[in-house]
Amino acid sequence: MHNEPIMEEPQEVALRRSQRERRPAISNDCVVYLHETKTNLSINDNDPILFSQVVSCDSSEKWLNAMKEKIDFMEHNGV
Repeated sequence: MHNEPIMEEPQEVALRRSQRERRPAISNDCVVYLHETKTNLSINDNDPILFSQVVSCDSSEKWLNAMKEKIDFMEHNGV
């Protein structure tokens, strides 16, 4: 008598699919920002890039106010 292993056929298992709503990995705000950066619509040649440039430019008060508004907006929205 031979003791050969009995091979069973693999059974097919049904895949489970997630029921969660699918959302894009990148938010629309980020896509707009990336588009503006890519096409260079949001930065002029005269715009300061570094904080030290903002503080020393002629319109520093306007830039600092804009930055404060942006920070307040982000804090208010929990960003």
